Amino acid sequence: MKTITVIVYATMLISLCTPSQAQDHLTPLAVAQTKETPSRFTLQLKSSLAGHKHQVTSVDFSPDGRRLASGSYKEKSTRLWNTATGELVSVLEGITPRFSPDGSLLLTENGKDIKLWEAETGRLKFTLTGHTGELTAAIFSPDGSRVATGSNDGTARVWKTVDGQLVTTLLVWRVKKLPRYRIFSRALPVTLYVYVKFSPDGRKVLTNTYFEESPAKLWDAETGTLLAELGGHPADLQRSAGQGRGRTGQRCQIGLELNSPCSLGAQPPRRL
Repeated sequence: MKTITVIVYATMLISLCTPSQAQDHLTPLAVAQTKETPSRFTLQLKSSLAGHKHQVTSVDFSPDGRRLASGSYKEKSTRLWNTATGELVSVLEGITPRFSPDGSLLLTENGKDIKLWEAETGRLKFTLTGHTGELTAAIFSPDGSRVATGSNDGTARVWKTVDGQLVTTLLVWRVKKLPRYRIFSRALPVTLYVYVKFSPDGRKVLTNTYFEESPAKLWDAETGTLLAELGGHPADLQRSAGQGRGRTGQRCQIGLELNSPCSLGAQPPRRL
């Protein structure tokens, strides 16, 4: 039976040095408290959350810290815990849990679908259905009113969290009917990853892909209109991290300056 240990912890910055120097200069921030060696403070175990039968692969705290969600890929399920008591609140379908910014909702990825749950009780609110391929990304908008999802079907979708309705579908990559590597496709399936990110104001969605080379694309989150293509990135760009050049030639920080003129571009984007 797998357990999750919740502790109060501290971190410190260690300068680069040789092992012998490190041994001489490192002072533990916390040690076992005894009469002979009183410590500055002690690490205190709060709870051991036992219940998973297989490896825990993802965890997320609610913003107020009152709830903890732990997902297990092998179990295809998520457990919702009360951090004050260590008690199990509910067992939920899906993995890769994420709390909404206000902590009222919890999403899990369940194959091709997204499950939206009440974070307090674990009650299912909505199932977001529509993707034809496995999910590769899911994220809440900054105000929690929207969820954006990416899938290996080549699309990203934006959903309302208030009623679970689809807002718009973004055609990020046109998946070819024939596999790219037909000889090896049965023995070694090739998966397309579509990643998504909201702008700080929630009005735009940034998408990019992994495996298939494609520029990062900026979309209107309400209408699905393609606003700009941000090309010039290295081939291994993943999860919207890195720098590139917008259509103005100005250097852009992808995912951080979505409201800048650089990200909007000076020319109309090339349509898919």
